[in-house]
Amino acid sequence: MRGLADEIAAARGRPFYVAVRVGAALETCRRVGYDIETWMRDGLCDLVATNANSGTDPGVEIETYLELANEREIPLYPGLDSHGESGQGRLIGARTWREAWYRGLVQDFLARGASGVYIFNWHATRDSHHSLLTTLGAPQTLRRADKVYTAVKRHIRDRSELRYGAEGDDRLYGEVPVALYATPTGAGPLFHVAVHDDAAEVQSASLQIELAHFTPADQIAVALDGRDLGSPETRNTATVNPDNPSDVAEHSWMVWSLAPAQVDRGMHEIRVYLVARNPHLQPPLVVENVEIHINY
Repeated sequence: MRGLADEIAAARGRPFYVAVRVGAALETCRRVGYDIETWMRDGLCDLVATNANSGTDPGVEIETYLELANEREIPLYPGLDSHGESGQGRLIGARTWREAWYRGLVQDFLARGASGVYIFNWHATRDSHHSLLTTLGAPQTLRRADKVYTAVKRHIRDRSELRYGAEGDDRLYGEVPVALYATPTGAGPLFHVAVHDDAAEVQSASLQIELAHFTPADQIAVALDGRDLGSPETRNTATVNPDNPSDVAEHSWMVWSLAPAQVDRGMHEIRVYLVARNPHLQPPLVVENVEIHINY
């Protein structure tokens, strides 16, 4: 393909580029069989885009790909797919959450050195993706826009789901979901969420953690960057969804209002501790999502 592209370029007198779409992580490429290290080292491609087998993979190893590009300066375009998180089950509307999540992803990609963003299967009408397509291209158009930054979540499909098995090589280093158990040290799992907004401009921020199988008898403690956050506000999704006729949903959200300075630019660590579990329930508490919301 490289030789054919070079022949076409010579015949028409201008470059004819070769782009490759590979996994978000180097380990994904190895599992699938993409020899991306050789392709980049030997100049066999001119542009690298990443995506998942089926869905958006936010765990793009940008620094690794930039290091592989070395002196060739091969541009990197992390990908967004139409089959990303739906945004259902949050405390804000699904579309509002999804757009803020995409903005957070792209802000992260660009801040870490990506050249741009690759979009796949965005089956757009005139208006459906207009607000994103006109703002995702550069940091200046993302500035002062609401964002959601999240820990990477794995989604292993059930056999009944569409594209069962397609996600097996994606989001390999996802941190959620994870069950909470009592440990000898009392410590629980550690989650990582990077933020790339200027705290001086942020109007409000919050940490939101979704727990499956939560009851009022359960207790957790959470530390942000080593500092205990105290008691959260517990919000049940059924009470904020006008289309849900029930009073209680299986999942609840723990919400902490944060000062913008607590979520300034950089990687933030969230540690979750199980203090007490309802003894009448057999399934464990499960941390489904860990999110930092930035609002203007």
